[in-house]
Formats: sequence, structure tokens, C-alpha cells
Amino acid sequence: MKIVFDNEKDFLKKYRELIERGVNQKKIKTFTPLPVKGFHDKDKGYIKYFAFLGSILGLILGIFLTIYTSIEWNEILGGKPPVSIPAFIIIYYD
Repeated sequence: MKIVFDNEKDFLKKYRELIERGVNQKKIKTFTPLPVKGFHDKDKGYIKYFAFLGSILGLILGIFLTIYTSIEWNEILGGKPPVSIPAFIIIYYD
């Protein structure tokens, strides 16, 4: 069954009515273009924490890799110091 609602109030009213009738919440599939206040308030996982941890780990490894390689293979290019932070900012960002 597919039902389309024009506003949030009607949607929440019908959703609560279904729950009161005893319909299992896991069997109700909803598709909303935007989060509905009062419905999408629950935190459903740890993905945001893994993404944040991955980005911090990537930044640290990027900094380590660029500094280590520039010190290990010390080639003087254009008179810049071996560890030149402005030259590595693009790599840190990626």
C-alpha cells in the first residue's frame, strides 16, 4: 500500500494510528524527502562516528606520509625546505 501525505501532521497522525493498531514498526517503510520532526529523531547508528574517525585517521596518515617521504628522499626542489607545509596542504585535504 502506498499513501502520499501533503504535510507532516497528517503523516505523523496516520503513523501513530498504525502503531496503536498493533502494526510492527519494522514492517512500515517510509520515504520522506526531508527529516520529519518527531519521526526521524532517533539516532540509528554509529556511521557518523566511523566516518569522523576515518577522516581523522586519513589526515594523520597523509601528514605522516608526506613528511616521511620528503625527509627520507631529500631532494631540494626550488630551494624549499624538505618539510614545506604549504606544498602539502592539498594532499592533507584529500
